[in-house]
Amino acid sequence: MKAEELASNQGEQPDFGADASLQSGAEIFDAKCANCHKAGSETVPLALVTAVTGPEPENFIRIVVNGVAPTENAYFVRPMPGFPDVPADGLADLAAFVRSRFTNQGAWPAEAVAQALDRRQH
Repeated sequence: MKAEELASNQGEQPDFGADASLQSGAEIFDAKCANCHKAGSETVPLALVTAVTGPEPENFIRIVVNGVAPTENAYFVRPMPGFPDVPADGLADLAAFVRSRFTNQGAWPAEAVAQALDRRQH
């Protein structure tokens, strides 16, 4: 998929069948993220965000937990709140869902997500 197609990939949720992790991640996304990260919003499309498309999950997890404050000259000036209440298994599910939904790169390795979650707690 091209970046433009991935960026607009915010319509109806696909059926994840028996994949409980992706289903859980989709539910967390709907509850915490979809209000701002929906088609036609003024937020940065997730398919274009390096925290989502990058090789490591650490920035994604840090941003979800702590949020982001825009810099003074940022094009997108809307801050993103953090969600420190999402438990570690929920963050792992959300990471898997966002990668599967907004990239064509596949999920981050479970070990990399576990290490990023472990570093977040220290």
